[in-house]
Amino acid sequence: MKDRIAIDHTSLARLIDYQFKDITLLTTSLTHRSRLENSSANAHGPNNERLEFLGDAVLSLVTANHLYRKFGSMNEGDLSRLRAQFVCQKNLYEAAKNLGLGDYILSDKAMRISGSTQAKAILADALEALIGAVFLDGGLAAAEEVIFRILGYPATEMVRNEKDAKTRLQEMVQASTKNAPKYVVLESHGPPHAPTFLVGVTVGETIVAKAEGESKKTAAQNAAILALDLLSKRN
Repeated sequence: MKDRIAIDHTSLARLIDYQFKDITLLTTSLTHRSRLENSSANAHGPNNERLEFLGDAVLSLVTANHLYRKFGSMNEGDLSRLRAQFVCQKNLYEAAKNLGLGDYILSDKAMRISGSTQAKAILADALEALIGAVFLDGGLAAAEEVIFRILGYPATEMVRNEKDAKTRLQEMVQASTKNAPKYVVLESHGPPHAPTFLVGVTVGETIVAKAEGESKKTAAQNAAILALDLLSKRN
């Protein structure tokens, strides 16, 4: 069975309403590193990791610029929190899932069969890579249009219940100890294309919670959630 992107690379371009001049950018943005048969590097690398790096920076810049211009009296801290809320993995994942982006990701057979192309981290990373590809192909204005077309516009205020667990834990710990919690990877297991990480969160010298996740970031958030629950019961 051929990959969908190999036989119809224009369908996703229609979904995001952007036509690539350099179609290799689109293909590379959707190529996961597990795709060993596609290992010959082009100007953008053998997979989407370089484009993901670029897309993350472009997304952050576009979001910061929008917030800066929209909220002329808002301070740096509040602007940063609104940006973090918008560019978080959860928001990227939901947008990528709504696009059906996982159906276009080029990966090895094992990853497709296992359904890992629909994983939260994989989809969020692919969307960042796609943003990087649009930026290289059409410039910052084109990237901005695609970003807000896919993700909508940033919220005008923080949703307190959706402030990420790591932020809430840091605020709680620093209020009582003046020190920030730290996160350490305790172990990892699983295949290279779909690893699982075990991360511990420490307060002082003590590991107060451990949790697993499909990425280090997700595992850290899960550990923070457990730590918040534990510390709240103690207080």
